[in-house]
Amino acid sequence: MLGKLSRKNKILLLITAVVFVIAIPLTIIQVQKQQSLRQRAAPKETKLYFANKDNCSKPLENLNISNNKSVDLSLCLQNNNQNIGINGFNIALVTDNALTFTSTEVTDDTRKFDSNPHIKILDGGKTLRFIGIGTNDVSGQIFTLLNFSVNAVGENIDRKVTIQTAEIATLTQDKLLTVETFTLSTTIAAGGPTPTSTPIPPGTATSTPTPT
Repeated sequence: MLGKLSRKNKILLLITAVVFVIAIPLTIIQVQKQQSLRQRAAPKETKLYFANKDNCSKPLENLNISNNKSVDLSLCLQNNNQNIGINGFNIALVTDNALTFTSTEVTDDTRKFDSNPHIKILDGGKTLRFIGIGTNDVSGQIFTLLNFSVNAVGENIDRKVTIQTAEIATLTQDKLLTVETFTLSTTIAAGGPTPTSTPIPPGTATSTPTPT
């Protein structure tokens, strides 16, 4: 059939074929980019953040603490999809050099997931591992997952408490849920009064997030 085509038509046919071959991968790449953008823009199913002890209604992103003082905090979990229950979690918190995890306290919310969760302070107080797995999904919107204390050593320096690992599972759908995490920025002052924290007004936890 090609033998019956003129030279000009053969060239046009070849050019068309080349353009077609090039267009296919470009189209695939464009579709993948659009899907990636949609996924990043979609709200996360859950959120992990910090708060003053037993006060998860007021998330914290900034904390002021005096040198050689401790502060009691909570790790909070918010479920943004009320159609999905939560079955378990695998979480690791890490600190900068001047901050140390000193103690932990299991909460009533923790026991809803696991009556005997695995909690361990590692690396000389720089890492806090927290694992709980239940037999059923737990419904709810906000949970105080864990209470813990952090001690500060240093003066006039800025440090952070970071959520390094954040795996939240649902049994019903047999998957890991998407998680938005927040970093707690800490300023260590030069000794003085009892440490105080600066809360974020209710409802504004996502206005200036610091995802990790």
